Formats: sequence, C-alpha cells, structure tokens
Amino acid sequence: MEKRITNNIKFLMLFFVFGIHILLNFRVNSSETFPIIYNLIELLLRPSINILFIITGYGLISKYFEKDYKYFLNKFFYFAIESIIFLILLKGIQYILNHYDILVINYFSPWFLFTYVLVPFILMILKFFNVDINKIKFMFLAFLPISILLTFANNSHTGFMPYPLTVLEYLPFVFMGYFLIPKLLKMNNLKFLILSFIYIIISFYLYMILSPGLNKNEYIYNYFYQYFSPHVITLTFFEFILLYNMFKKMKKIKINLPTLELYIVSGYSIGIIDYFIFNNSLLNKNYEPVFKVWIISFIFGILVAYTLSKIYKYLYYKYLYNHIKLYIEI
Repeated sequence: MEKRITNNIKFLMLFFVFGIHILLNFRVNSSETFPIIYNLIELLLRPSINILFIITGYGLISKYFEKDYKYFLNKFFYFAIESIIFLILLKGIQYILNHYDILVINYFSPWFLFTYVLVPFILMILKFFNVDINKIKFMFLAFLPISILLTFANNSHTGFMPYPLTVLEYLPFVFMGYFLIPKLLKMNNLKFLILSFIYIIISFYLYMILSPGLNKNEYIYNYFYQYFSPHVITLTFFEFILLYNMFKKMKKIKINLPTLELYIVSGYSIGIIDYFIFNNSLLNKNYEPVFKVWIISFIFGILVAYTLSKIYKYLYYKYLYNHIKLYIEI
C-alpha cells in the first residue's frame, strides 16, 4: 500500500473519531429523540478505529522484516511514555479548569490508547523470539470470528475482553493491514462495493425502524455499533477500499497527522471548544452547533497534537532515548 494514500485515509479516520465522540451524545434512545441523521452518520464513522489499526499494522509489520526487536521496544517506550506524560498534563489542565468552575467534559476513553501502545510490544516479543510471522498470521486472523461472537456477549463498544486482553481483539485488523488488504486492493472490487452500498442502504432503513428500542435491546446496539460486529466489519472493508481507490486518483493530496497524539487530545479538544465557544452545547444535548464543534475542535486538536508531538519528540531523543537505549542493549 502506498504511504501517501494511507496517510490521507488516516486523516479522514481521525476526523471520524472526533465525530464519533461527538455524535454518540445524540444517539436515539427510548427517552430522547434527536435527528436520526446524526445516528446514521455515526454508523458510517464506526469503522474508523478498525481502519486506523489496519494502517498501523501495515506500517509496523512492514518493518518487522527489516528491523530487530529493539526497534519495536523503542516504539513501545516512545508511545507509552508519551501517553503517560500527555494524559497527566491534560488531566492537570482539566483539574485547573474545573477548580475555577469551568466544566470541560472529556470525551475520551483510554482503551484505544492502551491497545495502540501494546501492538508494538507484542511485535517486539515475536521478533525477540525470532517468530516467523508469516507462519502465525492465520492464528491472529482467527481472533476476528472469535471477536465477532464475543461482540454479542455484552453492550460494551470495545468488545468482551478486559484489559490487557483487549489488544487481542484488534490484532486481526493489525495483521489484515499487511497480509490481507493489499491483496484485496489488487482485485476488481466493483461488485463488492456495489453490494456493500446496497447493504448500507438496507441496514440504515432497518436501523431507522429499530432505533427507538436501541437501549431496550442490546443486540440491536451491538450489531450496529460494536467495532467487531458484522455491520461495522463490512463497512470497514467497504470504506477502506473505496477511500484507497479514491485517494489513489487524487495524487496531489498529501496529508499526515500524528495519530496517537491527536487521539489523546481529541476528547479534551472537543470539551474545551464546546465550553468556550458553544456554551457546553453537547453537555446540554443541543444538536444545532454539532458540526461546528466537530470541525473547530478537529482543527484545534491538530494544532495541539502537532505542537505536543514536536516538543515530546525533541525531548525524548535529547534526554530519554540514550538512557532507554542503554537499557535495551542490556
């Protein structure tokens, strides 16, 4: 897969992540009714996390055949330390704001962060023991049907397994990024795209009929919103293939965003913009400025994420890397 294209897709997926964090506030349920178009938009955004892991997996596993285990161990330390520092910093800012009665809601959950950091750690272990990743790829891909079955075990959007086993549910997407998706992109996917589009239209129609009972029936919720549900997995393949072919033709577009950093600041960015510009519209269930909050918080998040990532990268390699490098060499 071409890095320029996957970077462009990653940009859209991160934008979608902001949308998920915002639009889930306006999900139709039995007690409140909001414009159902918001729910339908959110359904289209749900594959974003899966696609981010597909792109991450392709990048990391491509390096698996070139680098030794120290490369992945360094990646783990880099992301783990960064996550801890940023979360402490942002929690401190949130505490200060709340101290002055500035109620900034943090639309953020650490499960993605936790899984993202553990992926290079798992690849490090495999590389340390010289595991031929080609021989075990089907073992990890087999986690996908297991995750699909476990999807209906509860109504948690991240699946069934507790930390740290959550990472096992996303490993199929990491391995798909390298072993499966490139092969699919070489095929004629027109029939798949057409059938997927027809499925989306039918599923959205069914969703509009079933949505009033969303909170009464967790199986409805799980089918439409779980990241491992057949619905979201179908959309994952549909959207990735569609976007890849689209950006392949748009050769002048080149965008790259710091994935982990932008995800970390996403919830805080939404909360700050919503409070200071829109008077806590999301908290008050006011849907009118939703798209303004979405766009402005995304732009604000990019600025903050780029600034933090540049500062951290400089400090890490100037002050921390030499000590970590000595530890790795032991």
